[in-house]
Amino acid sequence: MLQRKHFFIFLLCYFLFVFNIGYSQTYYYKQIKVIQEQIEKVGNETGQFITFNPKGCYDSDKEGISVGNGFLKYIKTENNIRIYKGDSFWGEAYYYVSTDFKRINISLQNEVKIYVYTKEYSTNRTTSYYVKNNTINTIPITTTSPLETISNISNGQEMEHSKLVRTTCSFCKGTGLNPLKTYGPDYTGGSVITLQYCEICGKMDKYHQHETCPSCGGKGYTESYK
Repeated sequence: MLQRKHFFIFLLCYFLFVFNIGYSQTYYYKQIKVIQEQIEKVGNETGQFITFNPKGCYDSDKEGISVGNGFLKYIKTENNIRIYKGDSFWGEAYYYVSTDFKRINISLQNEVKIYVYTKEYSTNRTTSYYVKNNTINTIPITTTSPLETISNISNGQEMEHSKLVRTTCSFCKGTGLNPLKTYGPDYTGGSVITLQYCEICGKMDKYHQHETCPSCGGKGYTESYK
């Protein structure tokens, strides 16, 4: 009887382990672009490991262990974008993650800046570049500065067979506006509701606004070299 009890405990631990492995996944992302006030700059190509589970995501090392930057709670999936909100290395932020996990736009709450990351399939790094309370990695070390990179691209000195491709923003569908609604303060306590037709939503709803799209910076499209 005791052996059977131990056997069931072993099976329970095993299935819990398998469940956690199956529902937690770590990927490596490289910073390719920074957008500030609708001006795009080349990213510093530093990388972050990000681990996803059913409740949210967080910056981690290669093994999926948190580096202490905070946790972002999963909010919802809309227009093929998974939305997370919470604490990050840069403070409170939104992580807009494509449903195929190939691209992440990090939108900061306290400043108009977006960090654009793409998924990389091989790397020699073992942990995230940006880690809170880590003074070693505060200054990126690169052989070519972002300004030099921009200059090389403008002079046609980019990688052979690579070209700049412009695509309609998949998050805002080309409108340049955030499809998520921003409601103003209600001073009536809910006793008065004003409805209006919204061209972005395509239906009648309470009075609200749509801010600049965090994915494309309000341009309605994104650009990448392919």
